Amino acid sequence: MRRGLLLVVVLACGGDDSAISDGGADATNPNDAGTDTISDSGIPNPNAGQFHQMEAGLGFHALSGTSASDVWACANNGIAYWDGGGWSPVTTLNSNGCVDIWAGPPSSPDAGDDLWVVGWVGLGAPYSGQRKGGVWKNPTPGDAGQLNFVNVEATDIDHVWISSSTYPGTAPSDIWTYDGQNLIKDSPPDGGNSNFGYGVRVFAQNDVWAAADIVAHKGNAGWATVAGSGGALRMAVAGNSSSDLYVGSQGGIVYWDGQSFTPVTVTWGDDAGAAPQGIFVEDATQSEGITFMAARLQSGTSNLTGVVALKSGKGVATVVTTSTNSIPRKIWASSATDIWITDLSAGQLYRGSPYLP
Repeated sequence: MRRGLLLVVVLACGGDDSAISDGGADATNPNDAGTDTISDSGIPNPNAGQFHQMEAGLGFHALSGTSASDVWACANNGIAYWDGGGWSPVTTLNSNGCVDIWAGPPSSPDAGDDLWVVGWVGLGAPYSGQRKGGVWKNPTPGDAGQLNFVNVEATDIDHVWISSSTYPGTAPSDIWTYDGQNLIKDSPPDGGNSNFGYGVRVFAQNDVWAAADIVAHKGNAGWATVAGSGGALRMAVAGNSSSDLYVGSQGGIVYWDGQSFTPVTVTWGDDAGAAPQGIFVEDATQSEGITFMAARLQSGTSNLTGVVALKSGKGVATVVTTSTNSIPRKIWASSATDIWITDLSAGQLYRGSPYLP
């Protein structure tokens, strides 16, 4: 999440058993995402390049989970849980203002049970919630000032990295870690002068990446700015390792091979000879060795919400929706062929299968 906008959510239980309706999308045309919808109990069209809007009215901000039938959704007035057949609300101490969520990966002992949620309860008033062993508490940041929590990443329930943006955006962004009781500041020394906050990717406790107007890496010796990473505002970072990493910005995507950055050429999924005229990345995730970025893709005079799939320094773009009012917010993958992406403007959720490199 990178925008200071709060959405209102109505959490619904159960699902609609109606079938998928065909809105006339053309799987061979990347600029035609169609208007297909999917019910709460439906399965998305498995064809590459096809995305469907899940049942409207839930107003999603962010997603995390361990599988396609174990998904947690974060929204402005609560958390919802997807069990593969329907949504149900989750009781918390206070999750109003939740804008990002982390659920333990399948390999984690906390998988499917423990959660972190972050956000704000008013501009300049950060919120964080931890559910451990079924018990909720709200760790507080020390010496926080006026800020908003915008991103959360973790290796397990006790080792978390939270990105904050400042309000009203007059000071550097920060990163916060958890000492078991409180949130403590642990930011790159050069500071990220972005009021959108850092994009964060955690491979291990001593292998953490952060992207803002700089890209920084934390290893055994602490934080260090990565050479050649200045320039456009960096919004997201993701990949498979510290030598196989992608950084997305409001100016495109670059690839880090462990030594240097190189620009990534992105083509449309069904036409290797064409490319989006502009790429504005908002968020990133990875699954099965492929990195996925939620982005605004410029095609002619239109800006379209899409997904860019990245592997081996190459990128392939898929349009999620042709609505010019849609802005991607968060992206999550249960697998390389099952991508979930939320929309900033209306809180909608799209799910489908992108073109792969």
